[in-house]
Amino acid sequence: MKFYIVRHGQTDWNNLGLNQGWSDTPLNALGQFQALKARDALRDVRFDIAYSSPLQRAAKTCQIILGRTIPDKSIFDNLDLEDAIELNHICRRHNDLNANCYIYYMEDLIERGLGVFEGKEGSRIHEISWKDGFNADRFKMESVPHMFRRVDRVLKQIQIDALANYGEDAKILITSHAGILRIVDYVLRGGTEQGLFYSALYDSAINLHLKNCEFKVYER
Repeated sequence: MKFYIVRHGQTDWNNLGLNQGWSDTPLNALGQFQALKARDALRDVRFDIAYSSPLQRAAKTCQIILGRTIPDKSIFDNLDLEDAIELNHICRRHNDLNANCYIYYMEDLIERGLGVFEGKEGSRIHEISWKDGFNADRFKMESVPHMFRRVDRVLKQIQIDALANYGEDAKILITSHAGILRIVDYVLRGGTEQGLFYSALYDSAINLHLKNCEFKVYER
């Protein structure tokens, strides 16, 4: 069984360095172009099933990767010559391999709730908040252990369903957010909730940092 995890494409808030959390921000033109490039990189993979956060930046990334929607016309505005040539090649290489792949939109794959820090600048605040809870309740943030429990729950269900419906060779696409994919990575590498508490700093064990539309593959 293979898991392909993909972070969503860029949004304007990403570009401005703002914490997004549960805010439902859309992909910008570059983010849609990034999703097209991810589709091109994965064009030879036939996915059996796909799972996505319901937030539109992740959902549209998933839809573009699977060829289920086309980017907005804004993607074609202000492209330099090199990007325009690359886009032309991507469009020529497109196939319908995943046209019938079903997408489940899962609340458990939504980004971490950042409480009072949502919409605020400050990646350092977000990074510090991974360390021993950082008074999560005080700031109305979702705690790291709570994130672990919901990710662990959804991944177990995904594996059970994939094994029952597609067998041991199932190929599964997951599109989500930077924070949640750090936990997905930790769980797929065998991390446990107990292991979080034995780590002096959460981010010593939870250390995946995917760029927009970057992906990673795991075999289980």
